[in-house]
Amino acid sequence: VSASSENRAGAGEETITCSPTHRLDASERDAMHKHYTELQQEMETDAKQLSEQSQLKMLEASKIALDRKFQSNLKVNEEIEVEKQKQQQQLQVLEEQKRQLEAEIEQYKTIEAKVDPELVTKVHDMLKQHDQLKKEEAEFKEFCRQDLAKLQKQIDELEAFNAQTPEEQEAAVAKEKAHIKELKLQIAKKNRGIVAIQRRLDAIPDHTELTQYQRRFHELYNEMSAKHIETKQYYTLFNTLNDKKRYLEKELSLLNSICEAYNEGMTSAQGREEFIKQFEAIVAGVKQTEQKVRQKYNEECARRDALTTELQSLHELQRHYAAAVKQLTKECQRCEQLQQHLKSIRRN
Repeated sequence: VSASSENRAGAGEETITCSPTHRLDASERDAMHKHYTELQQEMETDAKQLSEQSQLKMLEASKIALDRKFQSNLKVNEEIEVEKQKQQQQLQVLEEQKRQLEAEIEQYKTIEAKVDPELVTKVHDMLKQHDQLKKEEAEFKEFCRQDLAKLQKQIDELEAFNAQTPEEQEAAVAKEKAHIKELKLQIAKKNRGIVAIQRRLDAIPDHTELTQYQRRFHELYNEMSAKHIETKQYYTLFNTLNDKKRYLEKELSLLNSICEAYNEGMTSAQGREEFIKQFEAIVAGVKQTEQKVRQKYNEECARRDALTTELQSLHELQRHYAAAVKQLTKECQRCEQLQQHLKSIRRN
């Protein structure tokens, strides 16, 4: 197409070529106009064909990309299907195990329902006693083994001592006496440390004293909290009244300035216009101040709502804490009772 357009352009140029001094008549101008119109149409046709070719290339590239993406999605889908089958198999295995366990549980429940509860309790107690006896037997055997090793060591030391000369025996006796003296000093030091620790333990308040301290701390905390709230209210009232006083002073000064400007501005037309401009500026400033105050009011309301929500959550947490403290107190009392019972059993 471009070659034909070039040929046509060359032919047109050959037919329409004229000297620079020659003036074109109407027919020549029409022929030239027609020739350039045909050239323009051919160029537009070439541009359309080029754009269509580029669009075809882009569509082919997007098709290739979509084919690749489709293949990758197929692979991912196959992997997901394989994983799904594995999960289903595992689920079937787990369900089978669950059914077996439920059957065993039902079987045990049936056996337990047939057995006498007193007999079961008695068997449990006997098993516990048997385990305790086995544990005590193992501990006793270990103690006997250690005692036998100590006695054997003493026998070996005595045999070695008897095999020594009298001088060596006296030196060994003196060494043992010095060792015994050093051990006595260490025992005395340990006893002093134990006594000091015992005094410190005695100085620690017991549960009743701790309860009294806790109650007193709660009372002091409540008093301080009430005083803090009262002081905070006083500060809030003072700040509110101070802001009110400041706004009233501003309002009074604003009214005074408006009166003065009105008296001065009403004398002439220019002064009247200037007064109106000043008054509009004052109104804009008042609106801006009102907007700031309203924004601050909205922020304080939002802060109040947030604090109310936090207070409710803290009250809920306090209730949980009180319940936990009550449960802990019961458990502590139960622990003390068990300790006293254990001490009485050991004494008996």
